[in-house]
Amino acid sequence: MSARDDRRDDREPPHSIEAEHAVLGALLLDPAAWPRVSGLLTPYDFFACEHQVVFGCLASMLNAGQEVDVVAVFARLAALGQAEEAGGLEYLSALVQSVPSARNIGAHAAIVIERATRRRLIAAADAALSVAWADNAQSIAERIDATRASLAEVLAPEPEALVTLSGLADDLVSRLSDLDERGAADATAGLPTGFATLDRLTNGLQPGSLVVVAARPSVGKSSMALHLALLAARSTPVLVLSLEMRGQEVAARSMAALSGVDGGRIARARLDADEWSMLTAGLGDAHRLHPVVIEDAAGLTLPQIVGKARRTASRYGRVGLIVLDYLQLTAGTDRRANRNLQIEEVSHGLKALAKELQCPVIALAQLNREVEQRANLRPVLADLRDSGAIEQDADIVLLLWRVRRFAGGRHLIGADLAKNRNGPTDAFVLDFDGTTHTWQESSETLASIGRSGLQGNDL
Repeated sequence: MSARDDRRDDREPPHSIEAEHAVLGALLLDPAAWPRVSGLLTPYDFFACEHQVVFGCLASMLNAGQEVDVVAVFARLAALGQAEEAGGLEYLSALVQSVPSARNIGAHAAIVIERATRRRLIAAADAALSVAWADNAQSIAERIDATRASLAEVLAPEPEALVTLSGLADDLVSRLSDLDERGAADATAGLPTGFATLDRLTNGLQPGSLVVVAARPSVGKSSMALHLALLAARSTPVLVLSLEMRGQEVAARSMAALSGVDGGRIARARLDADEWSMLTAGLGDAHRLHPVVIEDAAGLTLPQIVGKARRTASRYGRVGLIVLDYLQLTAGTDRRANRNLQIEEVSHGLKALAKELQCPVIALAQLNREVEQRANLRPVLADLRDSGAIEQDADIVLLLWRVRRFAGGRHLIGADLAKNRNGPTDAFVLDFDGTTHTWQESSETLASIGRSGLQGNDL
């Protein structure tokens, strides 16, 4: 018998229906047990299809801070057209009856994860065997690379190291050195923003609030969020979830803002003696800040966001500000759901996370393309892209648009506080230096500038 004939493909994949029952039943019986498994399990860790559906629904509701019981979950599943796929109301009731309490949910979840990892290992091994047996033109090196890639997806990752701004800034300055050698807080109750009008209207960024900063691409919302993060880090640890920029890019922008050195010259590693002196001073400022933890993984799901926030808070005793750049780059727990529902899940969950950790959460968001087609470029709340839930969940919505552009990278940015749950709204003008990624409130007003749009004669 050949090695290939000896393979036993008729065996049932590893799984434990009993452990899956126990996890789902525990969550239905005692939703307060959710933090013990949040971020550890995904729907596809469950072997039974109906369990995947039930867990996906539970995760979505619990992450959004909604009340969970058999009737509520059944109603949500019915609304999604998945009630029959999940086994119906009778099956949900049976899940609750399968466990006496949620006390052992951690142990049961570990069994589910172990079986799921074994199934993924088997699938990767089967894929590797198929590559090895394939009679095609692939070289042995290509076959080995394909096998490594299959197995890499299964290997349990090492505990993630927390990457901080000061550490990244050290690496950045060290790298630049190598290349060179080779050729207003007391005025607010919440976190200050550095913009007098915004602080007056909001009394600072309040604990438990969800703050949405929205604009079209290239207006400067990522730089503004970094400005707010660096200002907050003077008094509290900060978590920056950068789904678009790499950590080193965030560090480079931060060093430009802290040192006043042109960010383009930092990127090109072309600094003169004065700029090196300024950069060194900025590095000292970075080290005097509270930790700014930077996570640059793409396509984070809500459970992953929540897990990283809780881990940061646990490591440093608290987290005073969370920045997500940006909302539309997140992934829904249920990839089969439409995009509006996925964004709704994340939006609800961010608000719940802000309340849980008692810190403001700043979520950047894209505006619809249609705003650029209008004669008046000033956006409105209806321009928020993908989901009305963003507007509903947010305590503050700040809409940005470019009012005027000048030579040298300077911009006047219109800022409309379009929603302020606990105070008045108003619009004002910000001065943005795109070379150093620094912001300040402008002495200009929208009325003094004139038409609320990009001026045709601007440089």
